[in-house]
Parts: sequence; structure tokens; C-alpha cells
Amino acid sequence: MVNSSHTPKIKVSKLNLSYGSDQALFDIDLQIKKNDVVALIGPSGCGKSSFLRCLNRMNDAVQGVNIDGIVALDGENIYSKSIDVVQLRARVGMVFQKPNPFPKSIYDNVAYGPRIHGLYGSKAELDHIVHSSLERAGLLKEVETRLHLPGTSLSGGQQQRLCIARAIAVNPEVLLMDEPCSALDPIATARVEELIDELRETLTICMIERDTQTAQKLIQEDPLIDQMERDVESFAVRLLALRQPVAQDLRRVVACLKVSADIERLGDYAANIARRAISMKDVQKLPAINSISAMLEKVEDMFTKALEAFSKADAKAAVAIWHQDEGVDEMYTDLLRNLLTYMMEDPRNIGACTQLLFIAKHLERAGDHVTNICEMTYYMVHGEPFQPETRS
Repeated sequence: MVNSSHTPKIKVSKLNLSYGSDQALFDIDLQIKKNDVVALIGPSGCGKSSFLRCLNRMNDAVQGVNIDGIVALDGENIYSKSIDVVQLRARVGMVFQKPNPFPKSIYDNVAYGPRIHGLYGSKAELDHIVHSSLERAGLLKEVETRLHLPGTSLSGGQQQRLCIARAIAVNPEVLLMDEPCSALDPIATARVEELIDELRETLTICMIERDTQTAQKLIQEDPLIDQMERDVESFAVRLLALRQPVAQDLRRVVACLKVSADIERLGDYAANIARRAISMKDVQKLPAINSISAMLEKVEDMFTKALEAFSKADAKAAVAIWHQDEGVDEMYTDLLRNLLTYMMEDPRNIGACTQLLFIAKHLERAGDHVTNICEMTYYMVHGEPFQPETRS
């Protein structure tokens, strides 16, 4: 088995899927890094669930399905004849759209997988697996005294967390989630979303979300970022008035003020992209969406590294990240040219392409704000503005 720091956890290459004569997936290429959380978003019927089921060969049981292409897990094609499908599904677990606990006790639901795969040597070890899985799923405190009760006796949100505990009890490397919150109320949804964020520390997660659910949530959270910027500004003003910092301490306060404004603007761009995504239709039919995704991944990586450089006062790293913005600009120029071509070739593409143009521009401007963070890191460390002659 191939496994290195340079190998994606999952790599999909030229994946096609059809149900008889009806093709659902066309030449899908996708890479998912270890411990990433990747959300597949699109309209109903666009092939999200079909794609997700390809990642652990759940489509094998569907009559009339034809699949070609490569799905590699740690560099090994899971559709190879040498692959043990049972072991594959232990490595790549799945949580379905609606909670589906087995007609067994809470304890036996979680213990089912470890029993099937022989993952314990004693009752005490099995007890530990069950309790730790329920704890990781954020459910142990709620059910600890009633593990003997049926899993179906729990609320909808608890049942879904029970299914997550059941899935992680066999220590999977990847967890597939098919709209895990679609049947839950807002409170239960929030708990499951918090759980997903915690699980990413040890798992790679690929999930399906409804068209607008994630986008609406992002829009609703934008005012929180605005308030955070105001809080930073208020704290900085008090610090300047009461502590009167000098030299590097003063530069750090000034830099924090500037960087918080850039982050707030990035939040605005994210909310604007979400609004446009909600209004778009049939975007999955345009090849340009892959370029948008690549551009987004590039900007996101730059932003993460720029914040790390700022927090560590690493001017050298900040300058290196600054240079990467040229790549974002080139991606934007290429995408602009392609979108204009699509619009000229078929006027029906004008609506979707126009929205993608705005999204691409937001991403290009986001890259510029990341360079601002890099420049403020340089200023904070060296006490002088970042000039063109200092870029190399």
C-alpha cells in the first residue's frame, strides 16, 4: 500500500458512473487530503449520493450500475480485484441521511462493528470501545445509564449521533456522511456539526449538504465576524490608551487592527459568494466550476498559512506566501477567459457564468487581502513597510 505525506487520502480520477444507459457522473476528478472535511453541494439529482457511494463501493449492491475510473485510498485503487470490500468499508465508514439505528440496544448498536471485525479480546475491551465511541460522538453522558434501552428510543438527534458512534467504533480512516443533518431540528443539527468539527482531528470526512443549508448558515454568521472586528478594535483602543505600548508592541497592536479589518472583509466576500451560490442553477454542468474550486483551495491555503505566519511573527514565511498571489491572479485571468468563451458559445450559459465571474472576482480580491496580512506581518517584525524591493 502506498502512503506518504504527499499522497492524498482519497484521489478520484476520471470517474464515470451510469445506471444502465443513463450516465450520472462524468469524468470526476477530486483529491481529499488527510483530516480534510469536504462538503459536496449541489441540486437534487446531480449525482452527489452516487459519487459518495463510490468511495466505499456501496454502489456494488445496486443493480445495473456501471463504474469506470479510479478511486484511490492511500494510493491504492479500491476497485482493484485484490481489495477486500468488507475491510474497505471498515476503513471508510458511512452515516446515512436519516438515522438508522439497528433494532438492538444502544450498547449493541455500537458494539456491532467491533464484534463483526473481531476488534476486541475481552468484554472489558468491548466496553471500552463502546464507551469511548459514544464519548467521541458526544452522546455518552446522555445515555450512560440506559445503554440497555433500544437505540430507537432516543430522539432523532441522539439517534444520528448513535449512528456516528457506531460508524467510528471500528476506527475508520474516512467517514462518509450523506446529509447527516437533513432530518434533524436546528439544535440537533448544531450538535452534529460541532461533532464533525471535532472528528476531523482523527478522520477524513466527505459529506453531502443540501443546496442552501451551508450557504445560509455562512451568511448568518457574517455579522459575528463583524462584531469580532469591533471587539478587536475596542480592545486595541483601550490597550493603546492604558498601556501606551511602544516599538514592536505598538506595531503588533497596529497590525492586529489592520489584519482584523482584512479578515472582516474576507468574511464579507464569503457571504457574498454564498448568496450567489444560492441563486445559481445547473452550475455543475460548467467545467469552469472546477477552476473555481481550485482557486478557492489556493486562497484558503494562503489564508491559513498567512495567519500562521502572523501569529508566529514569521516575516520570511509571510513574504513567501505573498508571492503566491501571482498564481491566484493567473487563475483568475484564465477563468475569466474561459467564462467569456462559454457565454459566447451558448447564451444559455450567461446567467451562471456571470455569477461565476463575480465569485471569481471575490476570490481574487480575497487573495489581495491575504497579501495585506503578509505585508502587516513584515511591518510588525521589521518596523518598515513592505516595499517592492523587499519582495524577494
